[in-house]
Amino acid sequence: MGNRIVVNLDAPQQNARRPRASGGTRRRWPRVLAILGVVVLVLVVVVVVAGFVSWRYYQSTPTYTLALMIDAAQRNDVAEFEKRIDDEAIAKNMVAGISQKAAGRYGLALNSSIRQQIDGAMPA
Repeated sequence: MGNRIVVNLDAPQQNARRPRASGGTRRRWPRVLAILGVVVLVLVVVVVVAGFVSWRYYQSTPTYTLALMIDAAQRNDVAEFEKRIDDEAIAKNMVAGISQKAAGRYGLALNSSIRQQIDGAMPA
């Protein structure tokens, strides 16, 4: 039995008053928890801001507008549907497309005066 544990019973108060050499394990955990709490709080703020920015971007896309139009059509909300659709722009695009197709099909048969008559016949 060469290994013995020696306990000094004469001066227990001196050991109790002496500060710990490791800096104290008791004081380390609140600091670690505070840092973790700040990191979690920052992550939550970043996720909330990213979610808000992505939602605002989605609201500016044609997909969102189409979803609103479909919803208004399903609810028979004519005012909301008409608010989302631009009839005049659609008609102008259709007239231009139809004129180009007619010119492509009939070629030389459509001269500039006939094109002007067709464009004049379309409602403004």
